Amino acid sequence: RQRQMCIRDSSAASRAHAMWALEGIATLSDDDIIPLLNDAEGFVRLQAARLVTSRSAMSEDVTNALMQRQNDSAAVQRIVALAAGANSSRVAAEALANIAVARCDSPWFRKIILSSSKELSGILVERLAENARHTESSRQTEAGAFLADLAAVVGARGDIDEIAQTLKATAHKQGDSLWAQTAILTGLSRGLSRHRGDLKQKSLSALLASPPPQIADMTESVESLLAESAECVLDPSRSTEAVSYTHLRAHETRHDL
Repeated sequence: RQRQMCIRDSSAASRAHAMWALEGIATLSDDDIIPLLNDAEGFVRLQAARLVTSRSAMSEDVTNALMQRQNDSAAVQRIVALAAGANSSRVAAEALANIAVARCDSPWFRKIILSSSKELSGILVERLAENARHTESSRQTEAGAFLADLAAVVGARGDIDEIAQTLKATAHKQGDSLWAQTAILTGLSRGLSRHRGDLKQKSLSALLASPPPQIADMTESVESLLAESAECVLDPSRSTEAVSYTHLRAHETRHDL
């Protein structure tokens, strides 16, 4: 009873202190830490998040509880993002995607997510593209740069299934989201030129000209998207898309096969 009072019924500072003390003598169980990850006090949640990520391993239940803090304070979100990158579960991928959407205009979070998402970049591109129509115009430049960086990771990895997932994110236009689709193609083009693996096509143009089976049914829609993006160069009201398209064509000109 006294032990439970220390970690659940005392002040926030006392709960945090008791938590670390019990961890130090290896008696803090998952049943103890999960309520602390959901504590009403932000300070306690932050300490609990720091504690569980300091362990050499987390159980599935603790991992899931930590991922549920994806909408917490920036300090907790940072811990969640870093932990999600080291976990291949669906829950972790969803948490990282939600943080990416919420924090796409933060340079600090973009760096954290890029460093944590090597094998999840395709999923993040897909989620950010889905959210593009809800992105305020003031955030589109930063969000577009983030999308391009994530897509570049996909291209550099050269995993054709992930490339197909990324191209699929550009195939269905939803509202005024051409800026996002063009940014994805720009990043993919940049990444393909850096690929040093087995994928033969080292540029977007080459990929569309000689598509692997996984993307053969997407080439027409991507070519149509490129044509629409080109029209933006002549439209002063669509400067975001025009800049993205200009970057894309410049990069393809340098690296086209």
